[in-house]
Amino acid sequence: MRRAAIATFALSVSLMFSGCYDPHPPGGAYLCSPDDHGCPTGQHCTCGLCVNQDSQAACRFTISDNPSGAQKLTVLEHQSFPITISALDKNGAPASGFGGTVQLSSSWGDVKPPTATLKGGTATVMVQLNRETLSPAVAIVSASFNGNLGKSPGINVQAPTFALDPTEINAPFGWATNLAAEAAVTKVGNDYQMYFVGQAGPAFGIGMATSADGRTFTPTAAPLLQGAPGQLIFSPSVYQTSSGTLMAFAVGSQVALASSTDGKTFTPLSGNMFGLTPNQCSYCKGTSGGEVTFPQVMPDVLAPIPDGGAPPWLMFFSALTNNSDGSGSVSVGRASSSDGKSWTPEPAPILSGDLTGEVVLLSPRVLLDGSIYKMWYSFARKLSVILCLGTGQSTCPANYSCVNLTCTPNDAEDVFHAFCENSSQVEIGYATSSDGFFWTKSIHNPVISIPAGSADHAYLVSSVLPTDGVDAASGVTLYYSAFRRAVTTMDRCLPNGIKRATRP
Repeated sequence: MRRAAIATFALSVSLMFSGCYDPHPPGGAYLCSPDDHGCPTGQHCTCGLCVNQDSQAACRFTISDNPSGAQKLTVLEHQSFPITISALDKNGAPASGFGGTVQLSSSWGDVKPPTATLKGGTATVMVQLNRETLSPAVAIVSASFNGNLGKSPGINVQAPTFALDPTEINAPFGWATNLAAEAAVTKVGNDYQMYFVGQAGPAFGIGMATSADGRTFTPTAAPLLQGAPGQLIFSPSVYQTSSGTLMAFAVGSQVALASSTDGKTFTPLSGNMFGLTPNQCSYCKGTSGGEVTFPQVMPDVLAPIPDGGAPPWLMFFSALTNNSDGSGSVSVGRASSSDGKSWTPEPAPILSGDLTGEVVLLSPRVLLDGSIYKMWYSFARKLSVILCLGTGQSTCPANYSCVNLTCTPNDAEDVFHAFCENSSQVEIGYATSSDGFFWTKSIHNPVISIPAGSADHAYLVSSVLPTDGVDAASGVTLYYSAFRRAVTTMDRCLPNGIKRATRP
């Protein structure tokens, strides 16, 4: 009784000074004392609450989500649907006097809003769930108050489908006269800001463009960062650290870093300009080499922040291995950094190929939706390669040589050559995670597929963001490019063009 008496005295003093002192608190205003289940005078303890009548105490809850009761409810991510929460007393009868605020949670992902206030022991509220379920698994919504709980029936949650925007950005696009691709788009204030890969003449560069609607962009007059003639630099990811603006990008087999004081002109970091190399992780290199590529950097907002420090950083990337017997693998890795410059990869990939046909995993692009990490990535169900028996028995076409039992272009910069073969098929997949380490792939992959009759054979994810730039509940906008050969790109197979797709 002692703790309840102290709480009652403190509240009484506060109410006396405010001029509204009431010596008879309403039922349900206090929790029972954890020591002896004591309550203020005139009240008794029922299911952990001090009440005047048992009908004021919620001993458990029922949640109804489908009035027809015929089948399990199926909703889309972030689709609003009603649930009815009812409080029951200790005998299982309606607790019509209960008027507390219950906490809402989900067994799979987040539920929004996270609370609901009951009146007369019941409430019907509109809620949303934000993570696709993997059938036959379902999401279960729970309502709890003071340890007393109720659960809904299972709910199927599906990912919305993407609508493809018919418009496309192609070269010439400002200074990028040969090629424009790989749009990394963010919302800055009321405008959209896009960093992209471009080519003018033999030189590749990374440029910037702005837009008021995320669709129609105006590029700056010149690239922000330019590679050496013929050197392919790609996959820009720009982020703001406490020491200034940094850009991670792919060049050769490594992830390089550049810095800027204004976000408009970038200079490769001197000394250790590489943020990540294949030698830093065992799954990034094979007996004949490897690559770390397609980086995306984002703040690790769910990680603890050091005292007086800034949030740490995450990098998601593709890891490619090559072996002397012609085998290899392409997986998704994750690295962390406290300053955005020095990166430490995880000891194992976070997403690998599987027996469903998702063999090659490229360009992971991650969005944090509440507490759920969502990843869109490119994967190959069918990637055409031409095998050969050896240099002396080569059956390779012209301008190809037999290397590690595979026909390889003599042009060393034609690294994506297999993506432009007629029988190749690289599409876009979707996966979710509650911690950013363990991922669940969608059973509905691909979420963006190659349209029938299209001249394209491979799509490359370049960025994803909330449609309003702030909250994923507003929908998701995804930017991607197609791999194509063109005379203007020296007939190399490269990502070319900027496409856009949206989902609710």
